[in-house]
Amino acid sequence: MSNKLRNPFKMRASEKIESDVNFLRLFSPEVLNVLIEQQKEQDLWGNVLFIRSSAGAGKTSLLRIFEPGLLSLVHNHKGNTDYKETHSKLKMLGVIDNKKVLALGVLIKCTRNYELLEEIDISPHHKKRLFYALLNSRLILATLKRVTELKGLNFPDDLDQITFDYKDIHNYFKKINLPCTGRDLFNWASNLEVEIYEVLDSFLTVDYDSIEGHDELFSIYSLNPEHIKFNGEQVAEKVIFMIDDAHKLSKNQRKSLFEYVTEQRQYCSVWISERLVKIEDFSSFLNRDYNEINLESFWSNNTAKFNKALLQISLSRASYSTEGITSFREYLSDFIEANAYKSKLSAAINKSIIELTKVSSFNPKFSEWVDYLVNEIGEEITPERAYLIRKAILLIHRDENKNQLDFNFSLSKEQLLEGNNELISVGKLFLNRYDKIPYYYGFSNLSKISSNNIEQFLSFASEIFEGILSNSIAGKNPSLTAERQEKITKKVVAQKWDELDILLPNSLEVKRFINNLGTFLQSKTFSDTASYAPGITGFAIHQKSTLQLIKDVDWEESEFYDPLRKVMKTCLAYNLFEVQKVIQGKKGQQWDVYYLNRWICVMYNLPLQLGGWNKIKPNELLKWIKK
Repeated sequence: MSNKLRNPFKMRASEKIESDVNFLRLFSPEVLNVLIEQQKEQDLWGNVLFIRSSAGAGKTSLLRIFEPGLLSLVHNHKGNTDYKETHSKLKMLGVIDNKKVLALGVLIKCTRNYELLEEIDISPHHKKRLFYALLNSRLILATLKRVTELKGLNFPDDLDQITFDYKDIHNYFKKINLPCTGRDLFNWASNLEVEIYEVLDSFLTVDYDSIEGHDELFSIYSLNPEHIKFNGEQVAEKVIFMIDDAHKLSKNQRKSLFEYVTEQRQYCSVWISERLVKIEDFSSFLNRDYNEINLESFWSNNTAKFNKALLQISLSRASYSTEGITSFREYLSDFIEANAYKSKLSAAINKSIIELTKVSSFNPKFSEWVDYLVNEIGEEITPERAYLIRKAILLIHRDENKNQLDFNFSLSKEQLLEGNNELISVGKLFLNRYDKIPYYYGFSNLSKISSNNIEQFLSFASEIFEGILSNSIAGKNPSLTAERQEKITKKVVAQKWDELDILLPNSLEVKRFINNLGTFLQSKTFSDTASYAPGITGFAIHQKSTLQLIKDVDWEESEFYDPLRKVMKTCLAYNLFEVQKVIQGKKGQQWDVYYLNRWICVMYNLPLQLGGWNKIKPNELLKWIKK
């Protein structure tokens, strides 16, 4: 039976792709570059690494590839062209070589059970001990299962073939004699987990002192490779403990866990992933004292790698369809079909010619431009002519605003045609907003709209692929016109905007703020002179307030700005903003510039690149939340 799907782009979360073979088919090895770069900068192994991003950036996929089943599959099929690049990158990371799998990846997810411990009416000390006990038991059980998977054994039946010879000098392990077999360790961890489950399910008073609680997460160093053996040999050269969805822990549990793993000094590799939604301290959002990877930031700084990843993902998903469509990018038109828009282009050009004639009538130095645009290429009904006319209008407006002395020397058509290419981009935006000529189309723009988030790419690509399928099933050319692509894109944008009402904890304030911000950025982008060509898509917060009551108080500290901080934190956590550090001003002053997520730019007819930005005072931003 085929495991293929009609529209594989609709399959989002990696945990829903159950088969290892299917996961690898849809996996982009480009994702591994984030760890390769980390390994170049500092030792990746024997340290604690936090992997953070908004939902859908690829955290779980990045962790899952290190599980034994997938590493073994890549190793055993290293000659397969489909796995060649993945094998090469995993080899660079030192988790496999040409002979065997070198690393044991142990992945656990933070489920609701942990947070339920906080609801029990017991002391914080007992809660912490139960939390560590449950975490230790699950890490041990997960490790034993992955060992059997790596060695081709049956779990748990073959655990007697595994030995655990940890010397428990600190007496961490109660009710079990060490060294022991894997079976003994399994029974001990299973019984401990059951005891804690009984506590969670009990309606009666429980004697918590009788339950084996733990003060430390000792599993991460007691389970070092030299302590776990099969046939007398250690099972792997390194163990990677991967804790996924840490944002689902309670605030106390998360704080305790993070403090423990960052302060412990024993050699062990612990990778913790979480959504940005749980980062509490906004003031230290961009500055960390420990090893951290922000996936969106990595992709933002490595655009070519991100585009390559999207190409790999789109090709593998398209070829996985049951409908015989084996490509994606080639079915996306990346140009305006002039004949299809002849009527709209003609109307837009005629309207722009009237505007050009009017604005140029006050100064004869633009006469050659007008003659060229109106007469010399007057028969051309093309997007390029329409863009060029808009460029001329913008340049004339800029000339009007000059303060310096002007001798009004005539300007040649060559001076119009050369340079200022960003104004051509502005011309495209003008035609899109006022004349409905498509702008948001083509794979390159789709990549930009994804804002460095793979799931965001899939949310748009799945609907676009649906359009390709519809054409194919109807017996038409599967390719989508620029207009059709933009129509689908704007439909998905509208759906995403509506979904914010459900997703965001303070959706009313956030949406009001973004709408006021988007309207402001739009007004700046479509000004007569397009001073910030190709447009403004971001802002920086001018730290000094003009309000006397809170004069010179940082907006990140004053209680007066609590509503603004709350909205900003939500926007960052849910990937509605992208933060870039920009140096501008006196003595290399550094600004945190907050750019709109690209899908929001579509709502306000803004450009998709990280364009210009304005400094805005915090009290003005505060007004945008309230009105």
